[in-house]
Amino acid sequence: MNTLQEIANLNIDKIQIVLKKAANGTITVLVPVIAENVEDQAVKNLMPFSFSDTPENIDKRLINDLSKPLEETQKFISNVREAEAHRAEQSKKTQAEKIKNDNISTAEKALKKIIDKPEYDATKDKNKVVKAIKVIQELDPENKYVKKIKATSLKTATQSLF
Repeated sequence: MNTLQEIANLNIDKIQIVLKKAANGTITVLVPVIAENVEDQAVKNLMPFSFSDTPENIDKRLINDLSKPLEETQKFISNVREAEAHRAEQSKKTQAEKIKNDNISTAEKALKKIIDKPEYDATKDKNKVVKAIKVIQELDPENKYVKKIKATSLKTATQSLF
């Protein structure tokens, strides 16, 4: 099998090989790391690997000298991509959780405003309270504030809100 066919058979996405001929006849093989779709600057700035030898020796061992570092680098870049994707997913989940918590907090404040007003009347304000509680429970079925209100309501009201 010729060298190009062997390179094509390597388990890598993309490869760039630079060959430089020195005045003494040696060849330097320079292989920059190609890290596409990766945000990590450290990965993007990985140093290329290189080696120099006579044309005959490079021809004999090029694939052996390239295959393992290229495949390991490819695995490393794939792992970084996966880690970045996971981090992005976690960030989305964290943001969604923050929005949910903000919405719960806003709904709790609205409920507290209804209940804490001096002219609060459990019978008259029942629909408002129930509606506010439903909003909170849709976001957080085990909401402690709602449980506290329900428990207090059951203890103190002659007529339960629920």
